[in-house]
Parts: sequence; C-alpha cells; structure tokens
Amino acid sequence: MFFASAGVKVDLMRLADPDVATVGAIVLGIACFGKFVGCYLGAWVCGISHWERLALGSGMNARGAMEIIVATIGLSLGVLSVEMYSIVVMVAIATSLMAPPLLRWTLSKVKMGESEAKRLEMEALAASSFIRQVRRVLMVSRNAHSVDLPAQILGYLSHEQPIEVTAVYARPQAVKTPWWRGLARRVRRYHATGAKALERIGRPLRLLKGSRPELKLITDPDPAEQVLAEAARDYELLVLGETQRSTEALFGPVADRIIHKSPCPTLIVREPAPKIAKGEKPPLYRVWSPKKILVPTVGTEYSKNAVELAAVLATSTRAEVTIIHISRTGSNDVDIARPHEIGAQIVAREAERAKKFGASVETVVMEGARPEEDIVRVAEQGGYDLLIIGSSLRAVSARAFFGHRVESLLKNAPCPVVLLSAG
Repeated sequence: MFFASAGVKVDLMRLADPDVATVGAIVLGIACFGKFVGCYLGAWVCGISHWERLALGSGMNARGAMEIIVATIGLSLGVLSVEMYSIVVMVAIATSLMAPPLLRWTLSKVKMGESEAKRLEMEALAASSFIRQVRRVLMVSRNAHSVDLPAQILGYLSHEQPIEVTAVYARPQAVKTPWWRGLARRVRRYHATGAKALERIGRPLRLLKGSRPELKLITDPDPAEQVLAEAARDYELLVLGETQRSTEALFGPVADRIIHKSPCPTLIVREPAPKIAKGEKPPLYRVWSPKKILVPTVGTEYSKNAVELAAVLATSTRAEVTIIHISRTGSNDVDIARPHEIGAQIVAREAERAKKFGASVETVVMEGARPEEDIVRVAEQGGYDLLIIGSSLRAVSARAFFGHRVESLLKNAPCPVVLLSAG
C-alpha cells in the first residue's frame, strides 16, 4: 500500500517536460556514477578483481525503499516539488531495473577463485552430509561413570559445528513412595544421588562450545518411556553411553528399548571397563583425545555416515583416520569375483569424502574369512584409540540387534567403540 500510494503521487506528464527530463537524466547519471565509482574504488582497495568490482557496483546501484521513503517525507514537508519527487522515484525504478542485466553481464565475466570454489564445495558437502545436519543432541546416561567419553565426543563435534545438548540421567525409581512420604530418608538419599550424577555429567560437557547444556533428571518406574518422549522433541541424534552388555539384550532391557524405539538416529558409545587395582576407585574424570581412529566400511550409507563422524572427530583432535575394508573369502556372491579391486574402489571413495572434511586418511584393503576378528586384530596391533562402526538396526522383537559382526566387535574390541545407527 505504501509503494502504491508513492507511485500515485508521481506525475509522469511532468517527466515529459524537456527541462525536467534533462534534470532527471543528470540526477540518474550522477547517482549511477557515484555508486559505481565508490564501490569500484572500495573493492580495489580490498584487492578484488575488475569484474567483481563492477558486479558490486551493479548490485549496490539498485535503489528502492529507503530513497522512496525519504522522497515521500520530503514531498509531504514541502522540501521537494512534485517534479523533483517524480525524478527521485524514477531514479529508484530505473536503477532497480538496471541491476539484473548488469549483474548477469558482469558476473558472467567473473572467474571463480579457489577460496570461493572451496566454500561452495563445503556447502554442497554439508547439504549432503548426515553429521553436518546434527544440531540438537539428546545424551542419555544410566551410569554417571559412563558419560565421560560420549560427552567429550560431543565436545569435539561442537568445535566444527554448533550443537545444543540436553543431558539426561535416567534411572529407574528404586522405591515406590507415596506422596505423603516424600521427605523420607530413602527418597532424599535417592534424589541426592541423582543430583550428584547430574553434577558429574556436567563436568565433561564443559568442553562444548556454544550454548550451555541442559541437564535433566528422570526418576521413573519406566525411564525408557520418559527418554523416548524427550527424544521425540525434534532431536537429530540420541547418544547413549554404555559400559555393560547383557546376555539376553545388547546393553540391557532399558537401553535396548530406547535404541529400538528411538525416533531419531542413535549413537552408542561403549568403553571397555577400566582396569582398576583392588581397593582403588575409578577416576572421576579423565581427558580423552583419540590419536588413531579405525573405521570399517562396506560401502553402504551407514558406513559413509561413520566415515563422516570419524573425519569430523579427526579434524578436531588432529587424529589419523584409517578406513578399512575386509572382503570375506569363501563367499558365493557374484560381486566378490574381484574382491580386492572392489574393496579398493570403496575405500578410495570414502577416503576422498573424509579428506574433504580436512581429515588425514589412510586406507587398508584385506581379505579374510571372519572380518570381525580381522578388525579386532588390526585395532589391537595398530594401537587404535577408537573404533567407529556404521550399522542399521535389525528387526528382532524388542531386542536391539545390529548383526552378529557388530556384536562381536562390541564385545571384543580392545578400544572404545562408537556405533552409529543413522536410520
């Protein structure tokens, strides 16, 4: 409505007057000259190329809202005549119509620099990357001593991209107490334990860059349902720190339910139980920084996500990434006719993607009858600090199941294992 009313006040017949048209042409020329010369000189001082200077002038030459607003106020105050007002509006319209063809012409002459090409490549990589899309993370812990590693991994991820973390300490309600006994000693002791656990969880999360993490305590007879309800609140990743394995379930009934029903991708961090001498207490907190990361790949989308995670961690910690592919010998698959050649193509493709994130990458191609045992052996002999596996959740009742090979690696790996299920 404002621009329509501003246009109604323009007297086009006045612009047909030769004197008014001459003044309008002079004003338009001075306006364009000032913009182009000012932008050209400023860009020249900054070391920008000739055609880029002209493109900046073409873009800055377009006038619009501010000029018309000032002209409208000047007309209402009597500072500008109808003729001068019409000239100012005409200049705004003419320069706005000039901008698109001038920009197309000048930008067609601009040669893309190396930094600009790299920026566009990184934008395209981030658009197709799983790990670069992670912004909100829910970290769940059922044991205050199993939070150090997941928290530090998230801290290293936050060095490369902004991450908001909500940390939850989930523990089943040990005692069912009526509301009128809420001040009983057992209940007070239970809540005091939860408060200490949250304090313990908050220490390693200080490594996070950006906003401070939100800490929540869940004490419920069925903590899994409360965690799943929280996870449904638009999180891109659910992180679990687990140190125990069960014979009937992968990590236990509560963790398996969370993994099985999670509405978002999950990242499970399993650290081998620390070797502590008899009578000693486990350390409250230790700084962990991986130096060598091993990533098995079979060329699937899940493997690609694991490689991305390893590359981002390696960029933050300056670690070395080794991408390994082990072709299973004795298989009847048709595609296994040239196992080494196919494996080399897979690791080369994954290595190229990891290098785009800035990681230092090595590749290994092997053949073996039991790939999971070969991976464990390579991890042990190579002194690797971290093993990252990409896998998909299999539909096996309520139990979290990622395949026998993954379970074997979780059980036998000599180093911490990160299992990423992005689907």
